[in-house]
Amino acid sequence: MCGVVARMGPPARVSLTPALRALADRGPDGEGTWHSADGRLHLGHTRLAVVARADNAQPAVAPGGTRASVLNGELYGWRAQAAALRALGEHPTGGDGGLLPALYAVHGDALVHELRGEFAFAVADARGRRLVCARDRFGVKPLVWTVHEGALLIASQARALFALGLPRTLCPVSMGHALAHQYLPPDRTMFVGVHALAPGHRLVAWLDAEDALHVEISLWAPMDWAPPGTASPPTPSELLDALDTAVRLRLDSERPVGVHLGGGIDGAAVLALACRAVYAIN
Repeated sequence: MCGVVARMGPPARVSLTPALRALADRGPDGEGTWHSADGRLHLGHTRLAVVARADNAQPAVAPGGTRASVLNGELYGWRAQAAALRALGEHPTGGDGGLLPALYAVHGDALVHELRGEFAFAVADARGRRLVCARDRFGVKPLVWTVHEGALLIASQARALFALGLPRTLCPVSMGHALAHQYLPPDRTMFVGVHALAPGHRLVAWLDAEDALHVEISLWAPMDWAPPGTASPPTPSELLDALDTAVRLRLDSERPVGVHLGGGIDGAAVLALACRAVYAIN
């Protein structure tokens, strides 16, 4: 869990400190900011250090300083991806967060298809005057956004947007959803003008020649499960291999790792696979 903040708009001197203070509990291990040379793009991050604790400070900035990113969550298998990017001549910095500017250089907006993990991120491209944000397919990590005074504001939680000057006003329509259904539609929040980026969606924003802001949202991760009878079910060994890989990738941590057990077969299976990975049990 970390806190991310982004601002995109006409040139302005912007302090992200109030927003980062609002998100300090999400990332108590450090904070950082990045500002484009033209003052149009601004990124902020509060860090909870789990992997690459010594050299994974964010925002992650590519050589040359025109691309930068902030990440909330964790990208699995990042060491192999970093090696592959270096072979292509890119220079990812630090840990998993440092992958994003390099992946953007290679894949552009499609970088999200190269990621495995639970994440919400923003990549700023100062040269192209663009901002690319996305959430993982299940929406494990939050991301909200608004347009205020001609600028796009993005953050992990709405309180950071309020700290940047957005008025805090409860939305009666959202209150109706909450009272009637006990949940909100995936793109809504409880506040007027504050939108949630829905799970599996990508937000791309850019400034045109007149500094007018454009925002486009699209689904990048459709739940395109195969219809019954169109695909062969996995064999027991294939299923075990897939589960084994998933658990092993999630054990990469420089903090203690625990398993929450609720008495079900799913948690017990995860614990058994974790023990097998850690202790080389066959």
